[in-house]
Amino acid sequence: MMRRLIGVLGLAVSFAALGCGGDGDSATQIACNAYCDAYLAKSCPSPFYDSTAQCRAMACMSATAAPAQCQDVWKGYYDCRKDQTDLCADSGCMTELNVADACR
Repeated sequence: MMRRLIGVLGLAVSFAALGCGGDGDSATQIACNAYCDAYLAKSCPSPFYDSTAQCRAMACMSATAAPAQCQDVWKGYYDCRKDQTDLCADSGCMTELNVADACR
């Protein structure tokens, strides 16, 4: 069981790193990729992401793996994150995050 879970997670990370989600270039994947691009372009100090590819793999994996009915919610969350006034503070989208987390 654990081996299977690790294999599935590894596959999901691989797809996310390549820019692929459950349905390829989904609106959610595009929004998350845009957030990662903007975040890394600002050179925000990050304890999580060393590169755009790492951000896309880590940040986008759960969003693109969410059920179809949750994709618009996750897209809205990443749109919010990208459009924050202070992108490096990355703290203005807690309401959207709470809604997205509830939709799994």
